[in-house]
Amino acid sequence: MHMNNGEISSLTSLIVVALVARRELRASTRVAGRLWIRPAMLIAVTLLLAASAIAAAPHHIALLLAWIVAGIVVGIGAGAVLLRFTTIRPAERPNAVIVQGSLATIGVWAVVLALRVGARFLFGTSSPLANLDASTGTVAVVAAASAVIAWACHRAIAAGGSGVR
Repeated sequence: MHMNNGEISSLTSLIVVALVARRELRASTRVAGRLWIRPAMLIAVTLLLAASAIAAAPHHIALLLAWIVAGIVVGIGAGAVLLRFTTIRPAERPNAVIVQGSLATIGVWAVVLALRVGARFLFGTSSPLANLDASTGTVAVVAAASAVIAWACHRAIAAGGSGVR
């Protein structure tokens, strides 16, 4: 069986939604020393995609920067919304919190995924370079949202568990 790019993208999106739903609905312990691993990996992917885009078309950097800035802004907003529907409570171990999402956080991530797919469909289909720019910007969304969540967990740990919901 041979799948085209659209089918592969759709299947990948469904797998991502299932994995995010599973992670969001399970309570997980986040330890201070590992809070920034996921955001750092996503930032690294964003930078690698940006480097690839710059190498492919250095004259295109202004549009790439616009995608990245827009991605960061949307990601910060998504992270703030995610926090409204996420429970962060003290863990039984030091320097850690327990984080649990909800059905609403799954909905927020689904909207972020829909924005990613929509942006790539609307703006990324004109050329491989446009697709790379759109991908870079939309990965920046997820990186920024993850950083906002890590920052909130870090603050909750620093506060010794007080002020967390």
